[in-house]
This record gives sequence, structure tokens and C-alpha cells, in this order.
Amino acid sequence: MDISDDKVQKIQSRLIKSFTSYITSKHYPEDYELLVNRLKFLTGNYELINTSNINNIKSGIYYNYNLINQDNNLKKLDNFMRGLLFSKKYKLSSRIQKVIPLKKRKDLSHFSFQIGHTKKRFYKFTYKNFMQIKRTWL
Repeated sequence: MDISDDKVQKIQSRLIKSFTSYITSKHYPEDYELLVNRLKFLTGNYELINTSNINNIKSGIYYNYNLINQDNNLKKLDNFMRGLLFSKKYKLSSRIQKVIPLKKRKDLSHFSFQIGHTKKRFYKFTYKNFMQIKRTWL
């Protein structure tokens, strides 16, 4: 079992929106951290604090897809993100490369859906971060 093609498209759309939001921003240095947080959110796992009861909710690439036993679509997502960062074929990739220096793109390429899933990579976000991260995807 693998992540459905519909979910892959949804994640790819969120990646595109994340990078587009960054490259159209007028505050590159400040918004770079927001881009990093968006990639952490998409490729990793996090815990949502539930104030109504004791049980917090774990979510993310592992917890949302813990039943998958194939990683073909995780690899596809990793390749898609690397393509956005380094490809010469697409207009969006060219725009990303003009705005984000090579060193930072290499740093961003270390985020991985496959590693986030297999190693259960975990990140913490404040409620404010959580709302900023999701704003561009709505």
C-alpha cells in the first residue's frame, strides 16, 4: 500500500504554493524561516495540543500514512521537491533558483518525505507558526 495519487497531488500543490509564496514575498530573509517551517510541516511529523482533553494528536507524514508499506510515492515527492529546487526545465524552478541561493537550496533539499516517514522525524510548532504555515494553502 502506498500514499494515494490524490494525496501526492495535494502535497505537490502545497509545495508549489509554499515556494510561490516565498518567491513572491517582499520579505525574503524573514520569510525564509516560514518556508523552512512549511517544508518541515510537509515532510515531518508534529503534535497538535488538544486543550479540551489530555490526549494530544500526533500528525504528519508518518502518522497520517502509518499503514503504507511502499515508499514509491514518498520518493516521487522527494524527487518533485528536488526538481523544484534544481531543475532547469520549469519556469517555477528558474524563479526559485533566482531568489534562493544554491547553498540554501541544498539545505532545503535535505528535507525528505521518505526520511520523515521512516525515521518519524518530529518538529515542534507554536500555534502561531501552525497558522502561518497553513495560511498559504487555504
